[in-house]
Amino acid sequence: MSGNAVVGALRATLGLDSASFTDGLDGAQKALKDAGAKMQKIGAGQVEVASIRSSSTSSAVDWRPDTVLRAAA
Repeated sequence: MSGNAVVGALRATLGLDSASFTDGLDGAQKALKDAGAKMQKIGAGQVEVASIRSSSTSSAVDWRPDTVLRAAA
């Protein structure tokens, strides 16, 4: 017996409640839009924090303790 044998055929009719489907899509789009807006706010905050850290890190790198000790000696 062949593994690809057709034993029978199936015929089906599918229906769609387009109003409910459209409402579901609208809800999903709104949820994604809201999530995107929240992510943009979080991203903007991260850029601000990174900018502050970057400026404080460069100040710390520019500071050399050996120059302070020589000046005090």
